[in-house]
Amino acid sequence: MAIYHFAMQNISANKGKTAIASASYRSGQELYSEKEGRRYLYKRSVKPETFILVPENAPEWASDRNRLWNEVEAVETSKNSRYAKEINLALPIELSEDEQKEMLLKYCKENFSDKGMVADIAIHRDHDDNPHAHIMLTNRPFNEDGSWGVKSTKVYINDENGNPIILPSGYRKSRKEYTTNWDNKETLNSWRKNWAIAINQSLKLKGIDEEVSHLSYDEQGIDKVATRHEGYGKKGQENKEYNDEVKELNKLKDKLKTKEIELKTNHEFNLLTKEFTEKESERIKELSKSLKTYIDIENIADKKRMINNWKTSVIGKEFLGQEQVENLKIIGNQEKAIDEADKIILNASKRLINKYYPYLETDKMMDVELKNIAQVTIDNKEPLSRDEIEDKIKDFRPYLLEKQVIEISKRPYISYLNLKEQERNTLERLTGILNKHGRTIENMAKVDDIKSFYGKDFSYIQNLTKDLTRFKLVEKTIHKFYDNYFDKVFPNNETSQLDITEKDKIYRLISYVNPDYRELSLSEINDWVDKLPTQFTHEERLEGLEVLEGRSFKSLVKNPNLKRVLSDYSLQVIFLEECKDDKGISKDRIDKIANNINDERRQTVEEKKELSSEYKNIVYKPDSLSNRISRFIETSLFSLFSSDQIEIERKKRQSKLKQLQKNQQKQGSRYR
Repeated sequence: MAIYHFAMQNISANKGKTAIASASYRSGQELYSEKEGRRYLYKRSVKPETFILVPENAPEWASDRNRLWNEVEAVETSKNSRYAKEINLALPIELSEDEQKEMLLKYCKENFSDKGMVADIAIHRDHDDNPHAHIMLTNRPFNEDGSWGVKSTKVYINDENGNPIILPSGYRKSRKEYTTNWDNKETLNSWRKNWAIAINQSLKLKGIDEEVSHLSYDEQGIDKVATRHEGYGKKGQENKEYNDEVKELNKLKDKLKTKEIELKTNHEFNLLTKEFTEKESERIKELSKSLKTYIDIENIADKKRMINNWKTSVIGKEFLGQEQVENLKIIGNQEKAIDEADKIILNASKRLINKYYPYLETDKMMDVELKNIAQVTIDNKEPLSRDEIEDKIKDFRPYLLEKQVIEISKRPYISYLNLKEQERNTLERLTGILNKHGRTIENMAKVDDIKSFYGKDFSYIQNLTKDLTRFKLVEKTIHKFYDNYFDKVFPNNETSQLDITEKDKIYRLISYVNPDYRELSLSEINDWVDKLPTQFTHEERLEGLEVLEGRSFKSLVKNPNLKRVLSDYSLQVIFLEECKDDKGISKDRIDKIANNINDERRQTVEEKKELSSEYKNIVYKPDSLSNRISRFIETSLFSLFSSDQIEIERKKRQSKLKQLQKNQQKQGSRYR
């Protein structure tokens, strides 16, 4: 998971620090201090990558590290001089070293050297799991001729009549006015925010749907204590000890939250257990003993997750030739017990909803929705009002599939095509590492001592086989979800002829225009051929565009459906199509965002050395997207209905077009 770390400090004379010593330590370069008449050299096990970025009006010597910091020490002469600002940044390990470097240099240029500062950059890679950068920044601007400028000027203050104000000391009253904004709190906050944006944009280019934030846990509404960047040496050890305490505290917070949930669930006013029949209650007690857990909605979900994790591990071991017959038998029995308990809970959930929310059509809801509604009712200890329950449904409905996939795969779900791409890449990596040892997937386990044979690669191979198992479990979950989804949205229609890829495309389009998962008629879908129904307000569209431009964060978006749309490349292009019809949004702005999305996606695809069908399906072309959506509706969606229904709608459409033509002709004759 990507992390965010940004820390700033001043390198000051009054703290006993020197610019030369600091630059030598960070760069690993031997530097000579003219002020002290001595050399500094701090050897590092891994040589840092170093760069110096300078503003346009900087003198040539500013690119020479040794002279630069000697010149700084020569001009900063007071006993409390601040020689430099130092910023420490964690680099995301999800990116390659070249990608980290490219992102960092672009960020430093835009935020520092383009603004008049010299940025002395050192990337440290002493430890694989902690790549980070140190950036030393000059505090004093340069004049146009390349000489040092001033940090501040004295501005004299006059009274209301324009006369000088003389202080009791005899001096004129004055104030200091800084020549730059580099010491402003607002500037520091913008640097912090821009670093988060830089990381998020780089992750997005890689097709990684994760997001970091510069905001504190408190500002994000998260009840946790933040850890510190550990680093190394004495300070690193202190931070590690602090972090250990914080982790324990956060564990206690999680346990407390879990206990609160348990108390709610076991409360005497448990609405769900009241809905069990006598026979179901007896069976639930038996299943509780078998599964060794108190059976309720959340515990069954947790048990499923645990079984899936165990199954992934066991099948991975079997893949590597380790006998797992007994474990697989136990897992099979546990899965049967879980499925039986799940069905009892589902039926009780339906009865609960029919009793307290009779206006909700349970027969048109998906199984996971029904259990979610029952759970929020249990948590509330009493039935919710109509507005409250409908708001709750809107909150969780957009993420029903994604949530199930993440529980199994521990990765965000983008699309079925993306999942198959991840599976293919994993298979390629596994094949590559096996080839190194002269083995194939078919005979990988046919060795005497598998751990000794593969040596240090064994753990890597084991993790790859686990990933392949997870992909299969995810695929099974997706199939089950789509079967349930199409049964609700297109009841009594033939969907068995559709393969999973086609279902995935239909689901994405339908989930945009029909986030409530309502049953759809052919007549309603026929209207979409001309124009898709809009989903968002003008303000929400503007909010969405800011996120796509990288000027805001998905985590700050309140509308859960909009947040889901912004997380999915294929839905982003439909969102842009909706924005195109908003007269309050310029077409140029939409086209610019569209080009950025296309460039990001194209770059991701080119890195894979192929033009995948996934990319072809989502490229935004303003003049053709509407036509492509119309064709998709007329082919894929219409195919779900009978030929008789399609013929009726075709005739209606022809009649509608004829009437429209007549109206246009009448209007034309009026103005002749």
